[in-house]
Amino acid sequence: TALLTFGGCREDFMLVINCVDIPGERLQCSTERLLFNMTKPKILELTLLIADYMNATVQNAQYNKRSGSAVPSSPKGSISTV
Repeated sequence: TALLTFGGCREDFMLVINCVDIPGERLQCSTERLLFNMTKPKILELTLLIADYMNATVQNAQYNKRSGSAVPSSPKGSISTV
């Protein structure tokens, strides 16, 4: 499964994913749009959190590729309780 896009869509937070692989069956590719109703500040917070996580994952993969390390690291980021 791949995350294609994410972010605010009107009054909702939207995730668009592609290619759901069902174990034991042939690959079923489809695009799914998932909508979550939340306030605009929470939409912004979640968008930034996912972007931060994705950036940290890419940076970690690039570092591991250069250094030959296979130790995963946690991305920076936090969720506020506001």
